[in-house]
Amino acid sequence: MGFLLPANEIPVWYIWLYWFNPMRYIQQGFVVNEIGGATPEGDQALEYLTWSYKDRWWYCYVATLLFGLSASAGIVWATKLNSVKR
Repeated sequence: MGFLLPANEIPVWYIWLYWFNPMRYIQQGFVVNEIGGATPEGDQALEYLTWSYKDRWWYCYVATLLFGLSASAGIVWATKLNSVKR
């Protein structure tokens, strides 16, 4: 699987990066959507990564929330930047 590690194989002092990284949620959502439930091999790969096809909507919610927060932060930052230059 290359650079992907299951959560239970990540050292304890790095596990916070696993849960904090927004790209993990996006990648997890894409992978679960593409290979989950399609073939037994895909389900086996998801099981190895401790991901689940049954939780696929949760990943979509998290990705949407992260996108909304970053877009809102960008709008606020751009507004503040515009008012500082005046």
